Amino acid sequence: MTTILTKIQRKILQGDYDIKEHCLFELAKDGLTIKDAFSAILKAERCIKLTDNESHVRYEILGFTKKRQTDDSSCFYFARNSLS
Repeated sequence: MTTILTKIQRKILQGDYDIKEHCLFELAKDGLTIKDAFSAILKAERCIKLTDNESHVRYEILGFTKKRQTDDSSCFYFARNSLS
């Protein structure tokens, strides 16, 4: 059985994602790059579903970045059915 986290990691590795300006803004506020976020997601241990509505699903992904040496948590939105 493939977990949601595995599906998200696979999408990143395949280059099947769309980064919105708001995401980059939030990462910059935390002193992180998209590369940092991808690294944390690819090494993540947990993925928690936060919301689910008609247009998208939001997940909190708990991962680890080399830059901070601490656990970082990021929220990501996925279009409904995009992780099937």
